[in-house]
Amino acid sequence: MPRENIERAISRATSKEYTNADHVVYEGLGPHGVALIIECLAYNKNRTVEALRNRFNRMGGVMTPVAYMFGRMGRICFAVTESSPDGSFGAMFEHAIDLGAEDVVDLGPGRAELICQFSDLGPIAKALSKQHAYSIESMEGVYLLNTTVSISDLKELDSVFKT
Repeated sequence: MPRENIERAISRATSKEYTNADHVVYEGLGPHGVALIIECLAYNKNRTVEALRNRFNRMGGVMTPVAYMFGRMGRICFAVTESSPDGSFGAMFEHAIDLGAEDVVDLGPGRAELICQFSDLGPIAKALSKQHAYSIESMEGVYLLNTTVSISDLKELDSVFKT
């Protein structure tokens, strides 16, 4: 790709014309009844929804409300090292539950994932990183399923990810 095309795209993206993009959320069912929530940053909502509708149609899905199948939660991934003041997973678990976490999962040596209410994400992350010196690897809002769909055939699973 020519350098001037790249520079033109960067200048267009950083111009004031594109600073008023909207955060939009679309919902639908994909192949084999897999529920999807799609978050977009859209400069033109009409073009975005039309592109998504076409994509859903091509993959055999439908745009329909599915948010009731999900819970909006917060997820924080921490590095838990022995050099931390309370360097064990057990200590991290105790601190997190005391602060209001709903679940803490050991991701292997030196890593833990915490699930909490979305509204508690900031206060819990702040408390664990400042008071207990755990280092945050990532922090985000996620949609976690309340129900699941089982896909037994690998071809079905592959068709969900290819679309």
